[in-house]
Amino acid sequence: MAAWAPGFAPLSPVGAAGAPAGASVLVALQGPAGCRLRAFDADGGADWSIDPPEATQCARPAVAGDRVLLPVATPAGGRLQVRDRATGALLGEGPLPAAPGGAPAYVGADDRLQNGGSHWVVPVDGAVVVVAGTDADPPRPAVIESAAIAGTPTELAVVDGRKGAVAVRSAPEVEGYGDRLVRLTFAAGPNGPQVAAAAPIEAPAPIHAPPVVVDDCDGQIANGGSHWWCPGGLVAAGGDGFVGGWSLDDGAPRGVAALPETLRSTGLTVGADDRLFNGGSHWRGGEAGSWRLDEIDLQAAEPAALPLAGDVGLEGTCLASPIIDSDGLLASALTTDAAEPTPLRLSTLAGGLAVGWARAGGDNLAGGAPVAPDAPCPGGVAPLYARPFEVGAEVEVETSAAFPDGGRVLAGGLRDGNGDDVAWVARVSPGGRALWSRTYPGQAGQSESVRAVVVDGGEIVALHDRTVAPDFTSSQIRVLRLDAAGEVVRDVLLDDGAQRAVDAAIPGVGGGVDVLTRAGDPAGDPRPPAILRLGAGDQIVDTLELAQPADAFPETLRRRGDGYLVVGSFVPGGGGERDGYALALDAAGDEVWFDVVAGDPGSEVFVDNGAVAPNGDVLISASVIDGLGDTTALVRRYGGQGVSLGTSVVPGLEGKAVGLTFGESGDAFLLGETFDLVRVTAEGGAGAAVPLLGGRPSLASALLPAPGGGALVSGLVLLDDGVTAAPIAARVDPFGRLACRAAGRCVGLPLGACDDLDPCTEDACDAGTGLCAANPLPDGAACGADLTCAGGVCQ
Repeated sequence: MAAWAPGFAPLSPVGAAGAPAGASVLVALQGPAGCRLRAFDADGGADWSIDPPEATQCARPAVAGDRVLLPVATPAGGRLQVRDRATGALLGEGPLPAAPGGAPAYVGADDRLQNGGSHWVVPVDGAVVVVAGTDADPPRPAVIESAAIAGTPTELAVVDGRKGAVAVRSAPEVEGYGDRLVRLTFAAGPNGPQVAAAAPIEAPAPIHAPPVVVDDCDGQIANGGSHWWCPGGLVAAGGDGFVGGWSLDDGAPRGVAALPETLRSTGLTVGADDRLFNGGSHWRGGEAGSWRLDEIDLQAAEPAALPLAGDVGLEGTCLASPIIDSDGLLASALTTDAAEPTPLRLSTLAGGLAVGWARAGGDNLAGGAPVAPDAPCPGGVAPLYARPFEVGAEVEVETSAAFPDGGRVLAGGLRDGNGDDVAWVARVSPGGRALWSRTYPGQAGQSESVRAVVVDGGEIVALHDRTVAPDFTSSQIRVLRLDAAGEVVRDVLLDDGAQRAVDAAIPGVGGGVDVLTRAGDPAGDPRPPAILRLGAGDQIVDTLELAQPADAFPETLRRRGDGYLVVGSFVPGGGGERDGYALALDAAGDEVWFDVVAGDPGSEVFVDNGAVAPNGDVLISASVIDGLGDTTALVRRYGGQGVSLGTSVVPGLEGKAVGLTFGESGDAFLLGETFDLVRVTAEGGAGAAVPLLGGRPSLASALLPAPGGGALVSGLVLLDDGVTAAPIAARVDPFGRLACRAAGRCVGLPLGACDDLDPCTEDACDAGTGLCAANPLPDGAACGADLTCAGGVCQ
């Protein structure tokens, strides 16, 4: 927890993300003794402190690599100091023509301006000054040229040496940073860069959030298309009830997001994917305090502030301007009348109902204090993001499929005005935002809900059952092939003379889709379940009928090498309670192994899910219902030839399991229908269920492995009105990344998560680096029932 002497008021903090060793956060303090500059490490510990001699006031500093730039005012005039980021030592300083009005902006090397090195821009009373650096050691900045601006410049921001913006206060009585924004254009002058042009932008209200700028961002960004379109760059600022953006080229508006009238935007920062984060607000007057942290996408058709955290009613509550800290997390400070400022950190991927993944203890209000070597990490698991989105009607999320970039498709049924379910598909970006949401009506009077969806070569294949008129007793399969934008490429009905219904689908080997089906009308066409291989034109090219077991109800189809894994339930002996089963097939559809999962007399077993590990092992999950109607979830793991490696009960899981998957690193996840996540060990052991949405009313329906580790979760969640259920997309990463303390601090993940799921390695965390290490066990070491390690392999 950072602290300073009474009487000193902190200016906006400056984060030094991704820069070399040295301070991570810098704060300029203004007080009775003048200016003081404090530097802190990533955990809030003091690095160094300086009191610039003769400085009567100072402005917010800027960080340029291993240097800190600090504008100060002295009785003799303005000075721009250059200090070492690691020690605070003075490297050089140069004069300013007047007292500084705000923080400097570091531009960096820019050959287009014929500067030959880095330079800065500094607002001073009545002017904006360009300051050029030299290659001298220590560097000594010198004033090159200034451009007069009517009013008092306060805060500025610059991109790439060509463009920038400054907030200007036209009169002393104007609150905040000013009532105008001025666009700046820079050009090469005879002695270096200069301000070539300045043009005003009228803000809708006084500016309380210092302006931030973004350079050209019309290229593809890692979030899969949910990015701003801002050719020529964009400047954004905020104040009472608004955050707006304007073009740096012509000043044209790029969108305004309205905040509640009682909220004042006091700070902005730009995240890794060029979305704005709005920090800090309070009620005016003597009302009870409140704060909120929002994410804002000004490119949206109707820009809106998405609350990430906040709406806390505490007297005097206020949130400081946000920054991106040295770990790339969004950081701010929460202050109340009853407590010291509390650091708040959350991932810039966080959103919606969950406030993210915090590096200093696992929760968003972690204090960041060092952790003793034998102490557990505080806090719990939290999603990287959890984003609900409304579709304007009642919807059921049935299934999901992933794109390689981490985006995904959600599919199911949407209730139309006639009370029928219409096929519904939505595409979600890698950051969890809905890119589009569409319905695909079928025959009038029929309810059609997508049961399976597959991504095939960049296109989306959605499948569902359709009963056939006039008697509506038989069934066919509808195949909807869509392009990436949701436009229909093909809409066909499968017809091979059988009556079939969809259970599951997976991508085919070499393209196409493989569909697991069961009899659509068992009385009229009691054929066994089958795998239909669809080829060109989404037509059936092969049918693999599954005779084992008889009277089967398949649930899940998974790829196992070139073959398949099928799991489900069946009625043994043609009557009585159901048992579960797991069936492994080769590429020709012939049985490789088969296992029955039976319960105690009077109970029923339903195998809900199956997953195949990279080494060919199989994991299944089952729901066991006893004679009293109570449900117990269990998991069982099989070796490559169907040998059981262990069965475990899943503690604390409410309801049945709706998803099971292996991650890229070999970690396994089980998802309960109330958004509880369970990690499963290599031996089939299940850990405790972790609620992902804090117990919020929800219904999970799909689980997928996330690129790079973790899992993608989909389903429904009840919104704040307590009535509306909306689709939700979440990404959780509690087990796939660094999971131990490093240099005395927690990395926000549970202890013991370094397990690589290989029984022939001893896994541990290197406390010095925070990295997981896996050391091979010696030959002969036990690795399971009657199994030992040999050459690093359990056999």
